Amino acid sequence: MKALLPLVLGAALTLTPASPAATERWSAEKANEWYARQPWLVGANFSPASAVNQLEMWQADTFDPAEIDRELGWAHDLGFNTARVFLLNLLWAQDAKGFLARVAPCRPSPSDGSSIA
Repeated sequence: MKALLPLVLGAALTLTPASPAATERWSAEKANEWYARQPWLVGANFSPASAVNQLEMWQADTFDPAEIDRELGWAHDLGFNTARVFLLNLLWAQDAKGFLARVAPCRPSPSDGSSIA
C-alpha cells in the first residue's frame, strides 16, 4: 500500500488532530528550508477505474485497496508523485467508523519526523 501514502495526504491533514508543537508557527527561514527540500509536484485527481464516482472509491462494498495500489503504482511509474482524492462528508455520514477504518491504513508518516498537521 505504499502507493496509497501520497493519496490520502488530504485525508490525513483533515483527520489528524494538531499537536501543541504543530500549532507553533515556523519561521520564514525554516519554512523556506523545508520547501526547498520538496520535489516538484506532478499529479492528477484520482478515482480507481472501478469507481463510477468519488463516493464509490471509499464505500465498504466497493473499496478495493489492491486496485488502488496497482493504479497508483502505474501513476508512480509514469513519474507522478501526487494524487488528489475527494473525501465527501456523505462518506462520514453513511459509515463513520468504517470510513475511518478504510482510510487509516493509508495515512502517511512524515519522512523527516515533522508533523504534517
